[in-house]
Amino acid sequence: MSNKTDDADLNLRVMALDILANSMFALGKLPEFLRAPLRPVLIKDLRNAESHPRTALMAARCLEFFIRGDSDTMELNEAFEFAMGVGEAKHASLMKQAQRCISNIR
Repeated sequence: MSNKTDDADLNLRVMALDILANSMFALGKLPEFLRAPLRPVLIKDLRNAESHPRTALMAARCLEFFIRGDSDTMELNEAFEFAMGVGEAKHASLMKQAQRCISNIR
């Protein structure tokens, strides 16, 4: 039962991140009041890419909107580099999204 609950929670998280990414895409930017609370959570999702590559993909889509105007692009770049490595081994879409984000930083 616990495993089913964990899977359901993970699926809800992926859907919520997808909605967030689509909302930011529609707005064309990230509202400033969301930046500080979301950034560390999304970076943590990237760093957990080995366990949850789909969640990392959605987090990377969201973090793409953090790049412009971010105060610590080195931290973002390191997280994207890690996610890209995981993506190469496990998830092609994660790899491509991480590459896109890295190229936006440079």
